Amino acid sequence: MNKNFIKLSPDKIKNKFREELPWLSGIAAETSSPEAFVVYLKKFIEKKHTCSSAPSVKDACRQILTLVDYEGETVHELSYGKNIRIDTLASLWSFLNGNILGENPDIFIDMYFLFMQAEGKYFSEPYTSLRSHMRK
Repeated sequence: MNKNFIKLSPDKIKNKFREELPWLSGIAAETSSPEAFVVYLKKFIEKKHTCSSAPSVKDACRQILTLVDYEGETVHELSYGKNIRIDTLASLWSFLNGNILGENPDIFIDMYFLFMQAEGKYFSEPYTSLRSHMRK
C-alpha cells in the first residue's frame, strides 16, 4: 500500500473510489439503501468471482463475499464487552454517498484496496511476506 494514501482526507479517498472504481460508486449512487447495495454488490462480485481465473482476484472476491455474508450479523465484541452489529458494507455505501466524512477513514482505505484487488489493479503481499517484515 502506498504510505501516502493514509494521509488522504476522506473526500480524497472517496474521489479515488470514483476515479478507480466507478462501477462501485455507481452501484452506491443507484441503490436506495444499504441493503439494496449489498444485494446488488453480491450479484456483481459472484459473477466476477466465477469469470476470473486470477487467484488474487478470486481471493479478493471471496473476501468481499464473506463481508456480504456477515453484513447485518451481531457479534459479541470482547474488548467492549457488548454485542455489535457488523455494518461494514452499509458504512461503505454511506461513505460513497457522502454521508460519512468525519470518521476515521482507515476502513475505507482497506475497502478501496480490497476492491482494487478484485479488479486486478492491486496485488497485496502474501501474508508470509508481511509476517517476515514483522520479525525483529
